[in-house]
Amino acid sequence: MQRGGVWKRRFEASAQYARITGDARPLYPPVMLEELTGKRVLLVGYGAIGKEIERMLAPFQVELVRVARSVRDGVHAISELDSLLPQAEIVILILPSTAESHHLIGSRQIALMRQGALLVNAARGPVVDTDALVAALNSGHIRAALDVTDPEPLPEGHPLWSCPNLLLTPHVAGSSPQFAPRSVRTAADELRRYLAGAPMHNVVQAAV
Repeated sequence: MQRGGVWKRRFEASAQYARITGDARPLYPPVMLEELTGKRVLLVGYGAIGKEIERMLAPFQVELVRVARSVRDGVHAISELDSLLPQAEIVILILPSTAESHHLIGSRQIALMRQGALLVNAARGPVVDTDALVAALNSGHIRAALDVTDPEPLPEGHPLWSCPNLLLTPHVAGSSPQFAPRSVRTAADELRRYLAGAPMHNVVQAAV
């Protein structure tokens, strides 16, 4: 609309919203944006990054459902994923790429997702079956936002490039002007703590 220099096409946005979500109610004013507020978010992966995502979503008053490999209070087991997918409006993947997580989201899981749901993959590309995702995007069943893909980097001419309902970024979640200064500050703070014998903030424990 901006490129065309006319706002009258805003009614097309309402029509697109109805097509992708299945919500055919007459809405006024026209739907020009969607809200996070009140959405049911399924967060798959609940380590340090998952908890940070939860903190950042808190102001939007989402209904957060947590899923992880280790079940605990307030966190569902990964074995419950199929039963949780149909209720989610947004599914965020933030888990490591392992043999167990390979194609965790495949054609069956995508079919379980509600019409117009948003799949966000900020984990690793192989967690999602790319062929199944391409089919779902082209059919208009779901939407997706991907910072990672399989294959990666995405080759020229790959079907994902031309998929509708897709926001695609080239694994750039850390590519901001403040990334390097922030990293140096974090490392320097940890070094000072180590030298002073104080507890460290970012401890990586090797699996035994």
